[in-house]
Amino acid sequence: MSQAPPQTGPRLELKHTVPADAVPALLEWLRARLDPDPHARDPELPSIRVESIYFDTPSRACYRNRSRHKLPKHRLRRYDGGSPWYLEEKLRVDSRVWKRRMSVTESELGLILDGDRQTDGIDSDGGALEWFRSRFRVLDLVPTLYIGYDRAAFVSPCGGRVTVDQRITAMPVEVAGHGAGQERKSPIRFEFGRFEVHSDPAPVTDLAVVEVKGPPEPSPRMREVVERIDFGIRSYSKYSEGLEAVGLEAVGLEAAGLRAAGLRASSGKRSAPESS
Repeated sequence: MSQAPPQTGPRLELKHTVPADAVPALLEWLRARLDPDPHARDPELPSIRVESIYFDTPSRACYRNRSRHKLPKHRLRRYDGGSPWYLEEKLRVDSRVWKRRMSVTESELGLILDGDRQTDGIDSDGGALEWFRSRFRVLDLVPTLYIGYDRAAFVSPCGGRVTVDQRITAMPVEVAGHGAGQERKSPIRFEFGRFEVHSDPAPVTDLAVVEVKGPPEPSPRMREVVERIDFGIRSYSKYSEGLEAVGLEAVGLEAAGLRAAGLRASSGKRSAPESS
């Protein structure tokens, strides 16, 4: 019987973009008020390399429902190019976030991607692997997009975290072997050997993405950060922006139209003629 991984949340998550030329002053301001992330390579410059592989349906259902935030995002993520990889499900409602996460090995990821294989005797996480595998199968999720960026991270002694993400790039991703005959250009080393790309990384934005994360009721120190940066202007989705940067959003819309047409045909219904 599958057992869902523990869920964290709700947590506060605010996002905003700032111009690149404003980042040095912002980082200096944050260093004076917060502690460097303990996982950073260099405490003086708390930078972490973040790499993610996002999953979506062939019709890009997660992308198409982005404004409503009703579909959870699923991604595989690692930090600083090392193990482990983490498989995550993230649900966002307005500025509140819930998350489930588990570390995965290559064999476990293979079981999730190959939904017909048996998991008997392999799932060692109390059913969490089978739970994720069921989610991927029911939602029809496939690997879609690679996102990479450099992150400066700070933490507050009273709880909360601030991150500043720069140099965001994206590449289309697919299961290895599905792009036979195409030249393989992969500056990213996927230890699993499960994914491959056929293009160079595309820049997503010249802006930096700032995020404030923490308890639903932020501490006075975190409220000061929120007031310092105007988070009321806009939110930001790296996945959605990255998908558009590499031109994959149109593929999803086309697939959605074909699927809808197929459903109408199978049900014997005819669509209404388009108005001229």
